[in-house]
Amino acid sequence: DDRKYENQDLMAIFNDEIQRSSEIKAKFGKYPKRLFNCARSLFFSQHAELETGEAFFKLASAEFCRIRHCPICQSRLSMKWTAKFHQIIPKLEEEYPNSQFILMTLTVKNCEITELRKTIQYMNTAWNRMTNRAFFKKQILGFIRATEVTRNIDNNTAHPHFHILLHVRNSYFAGINYIKRDDWLQYWRDAMRDQTITQVDVRKVRESKRKSKAENLIAGALEVVKYATKHDNIANDAKWFIE
Repeated sequence: DDRKYENQDLMAIFNDEIQRSSEIKAKFGKYPKRLFNCARSLFFSQHAELETGEAFFKLASAEFCRIRHCPICQSRLSMKWTAKFHQIIPKLEEEYPNSQFILMTLTVKNCEITELRKTIQYMNTAWNRMTNRAFFKKQILGFIRATEVTRNIDNNTAHPHFHILLHVRNSYFAGINYIKRDDWLQYWRDAMRDQTITQVDVRKVRESKRKSKAENLIAGALEVVKYATKHDNIANDAKWFIE
């Protein structure tokens, strides 16, 4: 499984870095062992389908590291969210039969890696500021949000951004209810208190005619929850990642 190979790459990165710095060792000293033991042993129990009697296996117990950047644990988190969406979709379809979903990406200027934590914290504050505005409460039924960080290889800066799935009524796309891309940009600029921001991306979730509304929703949701820090960004510059 490629995820386990990537997990071991991450373990090697932490192993190398904690040898070089007592400060890093104090902070991440337990990570290599946790990563090594992550999903090393999986125990399954056998079950049977109630209707057909067909046998299937279900994970009964395992040890996972729960380290944010572990590809195995990221994959499990995505599966957990998928399962949650399967549970809530019938209720969403019942309560809001005439609704659709929008994917949105909100960006900010790149920052030095040492400023990343502070930048993301401010982005969270700005997001809360925007979602508390009247236009948002009126037009948006709900949302899920994920944070992705990528690395600019030209100047070694970090590029944090939000990926968001917005739930809206069909009436959102009619007349004065519709929020244009440039309006979203200005709302985000105001929330960040930074008029130099130039990019937001807003688009409807692409609906396949071969899929049900529920299946299209799950596909859109997975576009959001899959994001974190890509393995290539970690593997290509370990010092950047550790900082």
